[in-house]
Formats: sequence, structure tokens, C-alpha cells
Amino acid sequence: MAISTTRALQAMPLTCLVLLLLQNVPGVGAQKDPDFKLQQPQGPVVVIKGEILTLNCTVSAFHPIGPVKWLKGWGSSNQTIYDHKGSSPRVMRAINGSGTDFTIHIRDVRLEDAGTYYCVKFRKVIFGDELFKSGGGTEVLVHARPSKLTVSGPSRRAEPGQSVSFTCSARGFFPRDIQVTVQVTLTKDDVRSQLTCQVQHSTLAAPLRRTYALGQALRVPPSVSVVAAPPGAVEVNKTVTFSCRVQGFYPGAVNVTWLENGMGLNAGSTTQPAETPQGLFELNSTVTVQAVEEKRGSSFTCRVVHEDQEPVSSTGTMQVAVAAQWGPEGSSIEDSGARELQDELGGARCSAGCVPQATHSCLYPHRCHSPVQPRFMARPAAGQGAPRPRPLLPLQALPALMLPWTAASPRSPPSPAAPPAALGMGPACALVLPAASLHEF
Repeated sequence: MAISTTRALQAMPLTCLVLLLLQNVPGVGAQKDPDFKLQQPQGPVVVIKGEILTLNCTVSAFHPIGPVKWLKGWGSSNQTIYDHKGSSPRVMRAINGSGTDFTIHIRDVRLEDAGTYYCVKFRKVIFGDELFKSGGGTEVLVHARPSKLTVSGPSRRAEPGQSVSFTCSARGFFPRDIQVTVQVTLTKDDVRSQLTCQVQHSTLAAPLRRTYALGQALRVPPSVSVVAAPPGAVEVNKTVTFSCRVQGFYPGAVNVTWLENGMGLNAGSTTQPAETPQGLFELNSTVTVQAVEEKRGSSFTCRVVHEDQEPVSSTGTMQVAVAAQWGPEGSSIEDSGARELQDELGGARCSAGCVPQATHSCLYPHRCHSPVQPRFMARPAAGQGAPRPRPLLPLQALPALMLPWTAASPRSPPSPAAPPAALGMGPACALVLPAASLHEF
């Protein structure tokens, strides 16, 4: 290669050879064009990812002959960004064909476009292009706006009093991603509360905000109560309505079923959940049952399942009044259990209008609730005339009894339709003992 070059130089005219040699002397180009100027802004440029980057460069004249290029970086690792022979599809001249303005645009800026860019003037030499003059470099910083904020909560709902985590995330921005985690202790009043995440970044004109409805993470279990109407014992063949009130739950989806003595009951009417001013829900469910003898003491349970939680239940009991049977002397005998009671007490019976109980007591069927202590009375044997007052038996002789008042007349059954007299105005139910039985105690 050196021999070929020497022969080529020997073949040239002497004048041309001198001119070529002078061009390769350092500083000759600058001395030849002392007024040549290259202007490139020195300050850093901040551009947002996806936008257009503009790099400014102007020269005072076209001379010396040679191209103007844009380089990213300096030294052996530099990369040509713009060259009149061709460049990246994303790079274009701001003014095509201009000999003095070499400003370029880079479209769809990426994070990897960050770096320092140099506008460089080259001059033609015999063996190619050599650097003639360079700008001071323009530092380019690429920032990226945060992506849409996301706020996430727990995978399962939590009950009031439990602490749960919420995460606020913003991705894909520069100079740094962020993630914020917040701990919140829920209360039942948070059904309509919101958690707000706010992110401020240098690339944003206004902060990004994202809200999370705490109701999405909250579960408030219901309270369940059952009441009977009418309350207390009812007469045989009357109807009793058990009402189940389900209150203060969230979300509003529940499943209500009725059980009789633990077995499913295909009956009942349930209202749709109604929202309260606090954002919780409530509903009512009812079941109506006929008070027959077979259902005395039966339990009716309202069972509520809220989401996937354990059932919440409340139970009411059917109370059926004892049906009295009236004998020839006006005594009331309910069943074999009452007869056993009479046998156990040596022929004792209840006073008129009262019903014997298996608990060694006498009870008026309509259950006026004004209890008094029992009175034990002696009745004369047949043909002995009017009864004589006897002292009360000691209370320890029989189990202590609490008996309601009754207004029934002696030796005649009470009228079910007629209410008892005013409290305290009628005689008390009494356990009447034969005269002979007094000697047994």
C-alpha cells in the first residue's frame, strides 16, 4: 500500500503535490478559514420519553469542504447519529438542504437515547474526512412519565378491627420507579371511605391520583335476632310468626334459611336487603307456624350465611299453652303426667281454673305474668261440711312455686276469650290437698 501511494505521488504534478501536503498540516484548515464558527448549545436538554428531541447546530460557512455530522459520545465508542449519507429512520434534518443549519430532530425518544451529542465539522482530505471543528456537546436527559397508577388491596375481605395492606404503584418512569404501601385498620364506618394515592413527578404538569374504595376490602358480619309474635305461650291451633331481623352487614348479599329442630324448613318469606344511611344493609325474614301440641318446645332457627363465612344463627322456641280437661268436681287435669303429680301429692289437685304442671305447680292457661308465692289449702273429706282454714304447709315440704294470678271462678273453667282480671285482683292458683294428706307432711 505504501509503494502504490509513493508511485501515485511521484506521478502527480509538483504543484498539486505541494497543495495536498499543505492540507495535511495541522492548523492549516483553521488558518485558511479563520472566520469559520460552529455553534451548539451547551446546556442540558430534558426530553420526555416518546416525544421529539431537537438538537441545534449552525455553522458560519460551508467551507472548508466536508460534511457536518452528529455523534453520540466521544472517542472510539462514539456513534454516528446523523450523516448526510444516511441515518436512523427516527432522525431528520430540521431544514433540508441548508448549508449552515444542521439542526436535527429525533422522533419517538427512548430512554437509551440519553447521552451527550456532538455537532462535528469534517473536512475533506486525500484519504477521506478528518475532524475540523466540534461543538462543546449537548447533554440529553430522557425522562419518562409514570404509567397509570394502580392501587391494590387485600385478596380477601377483612372485618372491622383488622389491619390490611394497600399498595400504590406507578411504573415505567424515569429517573426512578416508586411503590408505596399503606397499612389501614378498617372499621365498619369505612364502607363508603376512599383511600387516595397521589404521585408527583418532574415530568407531570399535575399530580397523578388514584382512589381505592375501602368497601372493596371490607366485610361487616350481620347481627341476627329472632322474636315470636305473639310472645310467650299461645293456645293450641293459634298461629305464631317468628321474625328474623338481620342487621348491619356488608356487602349486601346474604342467604337466609329456617330450621325447625335443626332440620331444613321449606317456608318463610325474606325481604330484599335494604341499604342504611351508613352504607350497611339489613333485611327481615318471617315464618308462620301453627301452634299444635306436637310443636310444643320446638326450636325455630334463622340461619344466615354471609359470603363464605361461618353461619350466624338465632333461635326462637314455640310455646304452646297446656290444654286443661275439666272433671266433675271442677278440677283440671292435663295428662298422665298431671295425674302422676296428684298421686305423688296424695290426691292433691289444682284449684279451679288452674292447670297442673309436671313441675309440681299449678298454672292458669293464659299466663298472666304477675307471680305470687303458692298457697296450699286443705279440703274436707266428703260430708264434713264447709272447709276450715288450715295453716299453710312449710315451703320446704314441696318445691317452691311461682304461680300466676287467675280470675277464674271456682269449679268452672275460664273463658279463653276473656282476659284475666286486673293484676292482683283475682285469687291465686293453689294446690288443694285432702285433709288426710296434711298428716303426711
